[in-house]
Amino acid sequence: MFAVVGTGFISCSEDYESRLPELLLKNVSFSTSESGLDSILLRNEDLTFYDIKSDQDWCHPRFDLKKSMIFISVYANKTYDDRTATITLSDIKDGKTTRTFTVSQAQMDWVELKGVNTFEAEMKGGTIEVPLRTNIGERYTVEIPSVASSWISVVSKTRGLEDRTLTLNVAKNNSGNVRDAIISVVYNDITVKFKIMQKFDPVFSLDVNSISIDENGGIFDILVNANITVDVYPEDDWVQKVGNEDLGEDQFVQKLEVLKFDKKIKERKCNVLFESAEKFGNTELRQYLTVTQYRHLFINKDTIQMTVGDSLDLDEHLFNKDKLVLTWKSSDNDVVTVDAQGRIKAVAEGKANVTVTSQDGKHTDYVQIIVEKPKDLTKFLTCEWDTGKDITGKDTIYTVGCTISMDADGPGIVLKGYTFYNDNVAQKTVEWDGKYLGPNSSVSSADVQLKKQKNYYIDWKYTYAMGEYTLRYSMDKKVTITKNEKPAATRRNAARSRRR
Repeated sequence: MFAVVGTGFISCSEDYESRLPELLLKNVSFSTSESGLDSILLRNEDLTFYDIKSDQDWCHPRFDLKKSMIFISVYANKTYDDRTATITLSDIKDGKTTRTFTVSQAQMDWVELKGVNTFEAEMKGGTIEVPLRTNIGERYTVEIPSVASSWISVVSKTRGLEDRTLTLNVAKNNSGNVRDAIISVVYNDITVKFKIMQKFDPVFSLDVNSISIDENGGIFDILVNANITVDVYPEDDWVQKVGNEDLGEDQFVQKLEVLKFDKKIKERKCNVLFESAEKFGNTELRQYLTVTQYRHLFINKDTIQMTVGDSLDLDEHLFNKDKLVLTWKSSDNDVVTVDAQGRIKAVAEGKANVTVTSQDGKHTDYVQIIVEKPKDLTKFLTCEWDTGKDITGKDTIYTVGCTISMDADGPGIVLKGYTFYNDNVAQKTVEWDGKYLGPNSSVSSADVQLKKQKNYYIDWKYTYAMGEYTLRYSMDKKVTITKNEKPAATRRNAARSRRR
């Protein structure tokens, strides 16, 4: 702006000289894209004989003759580029003198996503390229939520309303689950949001799914490959968790302790559940480890009741998995003696433990022997028939079996076998070296098939208190016990043996 010297009308003559070249004009700039108004003050200048025009429709200049001012108004810039208009002042009196100045207006700032607004990252991480359309260069900021700042970061912004790319780095997903974050691109009052979702593919396996360990138990390690949190649940209390060790790289060692196994059975099993602490969709990740604990050696009885004078082969009640070389020992030889083959003899009334041990001393077990004086077995032994029949056409086949039982208060006897009779004719004979029948226990015969049932019975042979006996159980459920006398020759030989 500048002041003009001289006012009023000057007649058109050859001496007229335009004042336009002397006016102090300025370029006008609108820094935002919004509509606006600006002015240029020309002090005391007579603008009557000047004309003013713009070469752009969005820019409108005009004179205020009273105030000697130029007013410039602009419409809002709805384009994504800066724009410029040239304003021309003309002296209409001489018809030839002109002056120009420019009016500039800033672009409409803009940022927008090009295409999708959700981006998926692989579990292993990597870069995410977010396509943008923007005209503000790199003046925008990227806002990452604090909870996601540990795994998302800005790598670069490209230059380019042009296509641009915002590149973000996504770290490997070790969180144990799918994760996401809302990212904001911000410039002044413009905010564009998009989502990053990162996959999580659970890895979960055991290096073994079964182990075996002997009766002595111990601590063992299970290698677990997992990038998730895993809970461990043994189904039985004889397998216990005793800590773990993180190996890194999605691996850890779970330590399990197996307690000593002294139950008189061949083996026991326990399932150990390894389970993901969280669900993945509708899936629960599970792995099972089967722990099998076995015994090398045991006697399958806790106690055996005997009568003074009885003998019994403990090998009949022994489980020796690996055919180990064994030693036997009695805790009281005045009550029970035992030889190198495990054959015991009841010497006197009382109690004693008979122990068997492997030669290396690693495996052992024992049984308590209770020795009593002889009892009247008719008070303790009972029998039951088990009968049935099968009819085919006109033929009927009868099935008969027998079970002999010892009362809970009875002594132990050694069964030597049985013979089944029908009408005094032997139908089936079974012999045993010695099958122990103790208190509160039973032994059953095999079934026999008969075309006719006629006065059938069974003779059970057993030894008790140095004597041999026969228990006969009849068709009408009567029990009779008879002591078997040795032949005379046998008795004489036994007497001679004693005299020697």
